[in-house]
Amino acid sequence: MAAGLGTAGSASGPPEAAVQPWRTATAETEPRRFMLAHGLLAPNPHNRQPWIADLREPGRIHLLCDGERSAPRDPLFAAIARRHTAKTAYAEGRPLPEALASA
Repeated sequence: MAAGLGTAGSASGPPEAAVQPWRTATAETEPRRFMLAHGLLAPNPHNRQPWIADLREPGRIHLLCDGERSAPRDPLFAAIARRHTAKTAYAEGRPLPEALASA
């Protein structure tokens, strides 16, 4: 019963406009529109989709930055090139140091 209380006020579900892109993306048959429909669903900073797609030229997509929807520069942007992940095998058979295990 408690689980159902959280949804009592939203029995009708989300507004159609909020879920419409997920319902129509796969229905696009023109390749450019298919790609852009899926691009709208891709996560990006603040879900702003800060671009405009110009499809007026057949067979091409011209992407333009939309300054009105662009997020402010992230202070961590400069760290992107310094970020790395160890691409080596884990040390198998070696126990975790006690200090790390207790933490």
